[in-house]
Amino acid sequence: MGLFSFLKNAGSKLFGKKDKKKEEAKPATTTVDYSEIERKQKAMLLNGVIDTLNLPGENISVSMDGDDVAVVSGTCETQADKEKIILALGNVDGIAFVDDRISVTNPEPPAVFYTVTKGDTLSKIAKRQYGDAMKYPVIFEANKPMLTDPDKIYPGQVLRIPPMTGTYSAAISTYEVKSGDTLSKIAKEMYGDASKYQRIFEANQPMLDNPDDIRVGQVLTIPPSNMA
Repeated sequence: MGLFSFLKNAGSKLFGKKDKKKEEAKPATTTVDYSEIERKQKAMLLNGVIDTLNLPGENISVSMDGDDVAVVSGTCETQADKEKIILALGNVDGIAFVDDRISVTNPEPPAVFYTVTKGDTLSKIAKRQYGDAMKYPVIFEANKPMLTDPDKIYPGQVLRIPPMTGTYSAAISTYEVKSGDTLSKIAKEMYGDASKYQRIFEANQPMLDNPDDIRVGQVLTIPPSNMA
């Protein structure tokens, strides 16, 4: 559980743009809470995304906290099912954070979340993450049914990179930010060297655009200590 960051202006266009004329036409004084109505509409659409993709889970429910935070709760049998739900919600244009409150029946090591950058392909990502470009089908399979074609990925999209057996999988991890944390403190805890904070910062771009701008509850990817 935790708060997962996504690029707000990347992903599928689910909500549509606000009509400025309609916004201006709203009465200056009214008892109708239009913001709450919009949040409920967004939540309904996001619940529809999960249903459309037929993602498994018990009592999965999505609500909105503010304009761009999707809060999801319920129970999943596996970590993979939970992560797919988080990604399905986060990869919607207009969603900046997913507040994960899903419990998992059979806990297992989490996948690394990777944000696609310009020029990326699944092969390049597999080479970077696993050291072997030919392992791209592992990433493709891990992101079905959200991905339907290994060539159809876009900058800003977040993918799950499942752990592989061996040294690399033992090294990758995630970290949930606590009160008082800084990237330097996290680097000291994870690597024993505060000066390696830049490694964590780079591993979490573009979701982080400033090494000093982290939030309590945010889940960060911690790359292996021996990664260049």
